[in-house]
Amino acid sequence: MQLKSQLELCATFTDSETARSIAEELKGRLYTDERPSNAKRPFAAMVCVQTDNLSALMQAADVAVYLVARRQVKEHTDPVVRCAGAIGVFGMVKHPNLTHEESDAHWRDKHAPLALEIHTAMSHYMQLSVLHCFKGTELDGIALCGFDSLEDLKERFYNSKEGERRIFEDVSTFADARNSPRRVIVKETDFS
Repeated sequence: MQLKSQLELCATFTDSETARSIAEELKGRLYTDERPSNAKRPFAAMVCVQTDNLSALMQAADVAVYLVARRQVKEHTDPVVRCAGAIGVFGMVKHPNLTHEESDAHWRDKHAPLALEIHTAMSHYMQLSVLHCFKGTELDGIALCGFDSLEDLKERFYNSKEGERRIFEDVSTFADARNSPRRVIVKETDFS
């Protein structure tokens, strides 16, 4: 699957206000988990930005900082409401029997088309292929699966039980689900 990609920095935070501040300062995109701060989660907020100010992100982020290639697999169905709804953020660790490049190629070329077929309620889909981890939790990728509402994300994530089975089966061929972080549901705010 041929997808355009662009380089950006992504950082994760335990404190949403710190993340908001750096997203505003660097004119990036902020993804925030709006659950109470005591919720079990790998991070409370993520900032993605095209900037040369790596030091600002390194100082502000307390979970991780990555260089990623952002691939837009599916554009938002309604660009006017691009930031509305809910986004499932899935961190991905590669399958132990694969290299990063092999895992990433499968994710991009085989899993992305399958995801578009099965996640029919998904309004937009991006893959962040991790090229380098500057600090924090080592990941190979981050999927951003957008839906028009939280209800759609929770109730219509798969188009069928068979679709759910096919997704789990495919993910197990390129990712290590046991060592990948839990899903985080976020809202997006674009400061660019």
